[in-house]
Amino acid sequence: MMKNNRLLLTGAGFTKNYGAPLAAEMGSRIFNKLNNPDLREIIRKCKFNYEEAYQKVFEGKFSAEDRQDIKEAIQKVFGDIEKDTESYNYYSARNLCKELMKKFTKTHDGSGAIFTLNQDVFIETHCHDANIQCIYPYVAQMFVPNQPYKIDNISIKTKISKYERYVAKHNGDLYLSYFKLHGSINWRLESNDSLLITGGNKLAYINKHPILEEYQNQFAAFLNKPNTKLLIVGYGFQDMHINNLLQKASSDA
Repeated sequence: MMKNNRLLLTGAGFTKNYGAPLAAEMGSRIFNKLNNPDLREIIRKCKFNYEEAYQKVFEGKFSAEDRQDIKEAIQKVFGDIEKDTESYNYYSARNLCKELMKKFTKTHDGSGAIFTLNQDVFIETHCHDANIQCIYPYVAQMFVPNQPYKIDNISIKTKISKYERYVAKHNGDLYLSYFKLHGSINWRLESNDSLLITGGNKLAYINKHPILEEYQNQFAAFLNKPNTKLLIVGYGFQDMHINNLLQKASSDA
């Protein structure tokens, strides 16, 4: 009997129902956190497209202080989002995790995984509540249920660990492989900067980070497994590197 390969791909719309903003709403929140009026003007000229503004700041003739200002503004907004999603309709969110997240765990009848373009910690928080082990593949970090819960900053190394061997140790457990394709607010590089991929040329930035490059490769590999069933929630199909993988997998099926 052929085993199922269940995948979930989530975008900003997934957490919108739980108090998180869509990408278009992020710009106004970041605007209000900025100290430099020149940066606010950049966001305004970009019609509050914060990814476009971010790219202009990092590729233009802006100071290190300006770049730090917009990075810190983004981090503050994600901190606010975490508080919003924790307090918004909590019981409904918990039930969602119990019913939906378990559909994408590794089970005896097949494989499952969640891939996300989101950079918040919504899934991690509610998997814990749903008594599911949440694993960042290739990262030496796992959130264990029934333990005091806290989202700590995680150091992302330049070399990645062996996912297959790591997962094999937890084969008897209910665990969820959670691939964060664009990084995460709680991931820290050796420079102590957050590993967040934003802006227009995401694939070029992804390829600079081994963990994200491998996640991209794993997304393609999972999509091309036999008997794959993919559920997409809240993704607006604005990222061409993701769309290309989806289109290729659909054509090859």
